[in-house]
Amino acid sequence: MNYKLIAVFLLLAFFGNAQQNANRQFIRGKIISTAKDLENINIVNKNTNTITTTEIGGYFEINTKEGDTLQFSSVQFQTKTVIVTRENVTSKELFFVELISLTRNLEEVIIKQYPNINAVSLGILNKSPKEYTVAERRLYTGTNGTKNLYGLNTSISFDRILNGITGKTKTLKKDIEVEQKETAIEKLEHEYDDYILQTKYKIPKDYIMGFKFFLVENETFLKALLSNNKLNTSFYITQLASDFLETIKP
Repeated sequence: MNYKLIAVFLLLAFFGNAQQNANRQFIRGKIISTAKDLENINIVNKNTNTITTTEIGGYFEINTKEGDTLQFSSVQFQTKTVIVTRENVTSKELFFVELISLTRNLEEVIIKQYPNINAVSLGILNKSPKEYTVAERRLYTGTNGTKNLYGLNTSISFDRILNGITGKTKTLKKDIEVEQKETAIEKLEHEYDDYILQTKYKIPKDYIMGFKFFLVENETFLKALLSNNKLNTSFYITQLASDFLETIKP
């Protein structure tokens, strides 16, 4: 057996693979869908057989290059295959991938609502309780919950101490920020459709989604939008549209 020939072949294969991987780089993207649960969607680079999953909000990061084939799959979405383009790799914008939810037929369900009947009207509570989002409930449980309380004259939550040490509290707070931005994006799409953004604010069609994320990253605008302050929202969106157009100039 010619061991020298085998060794040369293995070296060539090794350096060839190393060179191929050297051309790859990490790109950050986001899943877009009408569904709200965008976490743990599988993403496979079929050229390298590497896999990653989406984070809360549908954000993801994957090592790839122009020409690679990415496959997106999950039990709640139709599988989608995307060929990575040069623009996907070189653009500073997020790499957006739209997924279609799988529809499941259900029998007709009739829900009757009685808005005047609640805990306050029944005398159970003196005033309406604060409504928490999913992320807010998780944070409250992790920092102020009543489970695992210790102490003599005072009660101290063990979960609160543990979460503070492990950094989970910081993660829970970050989840709330992501949830707020997701809510803001939905509100934006309801109040400012793509046509308005293109005609009134002169945002190019291909940059519409990027502009929406640019808006919600601004804390002042986000606060105005979520508080339903339409006057301030309109003022800030005009100002931020001008700033955004400057950033995308070639």
